[in-house]
Amino acid sequence: MKRYRFPLASVLRVRKIEEDQAISAFAAAERQRVAAEALAASREAAHRETRPAGGVSTTDEFLAARARQERSAAAVLASQAELAQARTATIARRAALNAAAAAVSALEHLDEKGRAEHVLEAQREETIEVDDLVTGRHRRGRG
Repeated sequence: MKRYRFPLASVLRVRKIEEDQAISAFAAAERQRVAAEALAASREAAHRETRPAGGVSTTDEFLAARARQERSAAAVLASQAELAQARTATIARRAALNAAAAAVSALEHLDEKGRAEHVLEAQREETIEVDDLVTGRHRRGRG
């Protein structure tokens, strides 16, 4: 009996490598998203603390407090934009991972189907061989 060889084995190996790379890329994107969420939360908390507790006594103090609040607000907006980008990247990496996993799954399914067909063909060949042996012995016994 011939040994089973999956004709797309090299393609399957490549697809598995691509799936591993997609897993790594997704994990990196997820880490960036988590870091961006933490940064956005800390900047929002810091921005809440920049509001003056009481009244300001001079114009310079007022202008300085306002400048701090504007810088803090700009930092919050920037971190929110970074977070949105990180979430978008995570979604894209997840989609790429799903596509890679689907390609691997399809090839593995084809491999399993091919293996099953190979086993059936081997069983058919064995049955034919046994039948030929039995039939030949039977003919020799009569003659």
